[in-house]
This record gives sequence, C-alpha cells and structure tokens, in this order.
Amino acid sequence: MLSLKKVQNRDRDLLWNINQKYLYEMTNFYDDPMDENGNYHYGYFDEYFSDPKRKAYFICNDGVLVGFAMLCPYSNIEQDSDYTMAEFTIFPSFRRRHLALDAAKMILASHPGKWEIKYNEKNKGAKNLWHTVAGPYEPEIYHLNEEETVLSFETEEKIIAACGNDCAACPRYTAYPYEKTEEELHHTAELWMKIGYRDHVVKNEEIACSGCKPENWCRYRVVKCCEDRVIKNCGECAEYPCDNMKECFEVTKSFEPMCRKVCTDEEYRQLKRAFFEKEENLKRNCIL
Repeated sequence: MLSLKKVQNRDRDLLWNINQKYLYEMTNFYDDPMDENGNYHYGYFDEYFSDPKRKAYFICNDGVLVGFAMLCPYSNIEQDSDYTMAEFTIFPSFRRRHLALDAAKMILASHPGKWEIKYNEKNKGAKNLWHTVAGPYEPEIYHLNEEETVLSFETEEKIIAACGNDCAACPRYTAYPYEKTEEELHHTAELWMKIGYRDHVVKNEEIACSGCKPENWCRYRVVKCCEDRVIKNCGECAEYPCDNMKECFEVTKSFEPMCRKVCTDEEYRQLKRAFFEKEENLKRNCIL
C-alpha cells in the first residue's frame, strides 16, 4: 500500500542523499554543476528542518522507500499559493507502476488549497504526469520562459461531515489517505489542550479520528439525526438550520479567537478549513 511518511530531523542524511541522486537526474534538463565535493547545490535544504511552512515526505510502497516529495508555499509566479511542489520523484526502478500518479494525488488530497507545480518542457514524463494530476482542477498555465511552465490551480475536494466539518483538512483525521504519524497526532493533542478543546493532553488513540459514526459520542447527536432522516449532512435537511445546529455554530465560533492566539498561521488556516467554514460547507447543500 502506498503511504506518505513525514521527514523528521533524524531523516536529514537520508533526504540529502536521495535528493542528490534526484538532482543528478535533473541535469538531463538543467545545466547544474557539481561543487568541489561532488554535490549539487540545494540552497533551501536546511530550511526544510527549520521552516514550518516547508514539508518533506518519503513516499513508501508496502514499507519500501520508492520516492520523495518536498513542498513549500513560495510562489514561482508571485501568487498567494498554499503549496508549491518544490521537488517530486519516484526512483527509476519503481516507475511505470502508476506510483507517481497515485502519490501525487495522495499529496494533493491531504493538502487542500491553492497549488503551483512547475516542470521543464524537456521533461516529457513530468509534463504528462502533472497535466494528468492537475487536469481535473482546470489549471491556469504560466510560461516562465521557453523551458519552464507552471500549473496553478486550487483543490476544492472536501470530505464534509454531517455537521459541515471538512474531515480532509482536520489534523485528527486518519482515514486513508490522510494517515498521521505518531508525532503529528501528539502535536494535535497538545494543540487541542492549548485551544481548550481538551483539559489535558490526551493519548494519540483518543485524538485520532477515522470519521463520524452513529455510535460515536457527539455533543449535538448530528450523525444519528442525519442517519434517522436518511441524509448525508445537515445541509440536506428541510429544517436546516435547526436550533441544535445554531448552537453548534456558536460554540464552534467561540473557539476561533483562541485558535488565532495560540496557533501558527498554518495551523489556524488548517483549523479554519476543518471547522470554521462548516456553515459555508452546509449551505452548498441547503434546501431553500
């Protein structure tokens, strides 16, 4: 099974080594020389371990390392993007198995927002891959020069819960392909206490969520109500918004000031998508 593993500080040497091999392969398209030590210059490498806005992932298939991806929010076209695919590769011996396409889709699904992907026109494989991945989102195409092209698009795919939360953006959500590492879940548990969602740091198995179920505890009993009415979410209900959901919206909004106070910009943006846009999400399905 294909999976993403977030690169940690302890993985620094491994990422450096495989990135060097990738940069060597990229000399087929870019005239980048080696330095006196036989390495290819990569100016932002250290920042992937110090800048929280940068992310790196190992791509694994059945536990075997088959590639990697490096993401940053810095635009090539002076746009306000959430994510730019800085580097992406599947190692040569694992190609032609659809792993690149599946991994790219997995990354986009777990990082909803405004995207940029740059490729070299001489790299036909990359061009075909990225147009296939971005095609459903109808990307805008920018030509930086004769050789480099940028695809700009926004992924709007959401997993809307019964109450309007977007599970795909939720840092607790662990259903495939949104699996979280133990470190990520612990960080979320700490954040939940800081915000006030919990009065102590709970265990990872308690903070992890694979999706709402009727038998799960819910303060507003929304999932059970939707099941009884045979609807997917509250927006499909003829009685929307009922008093129960109005209270739900008010309580949710009451946590937003604390989120702004204790969260980083990236964390707040994620929680905003996950929880604070529930009314907006439900209105799209509302029976007027």
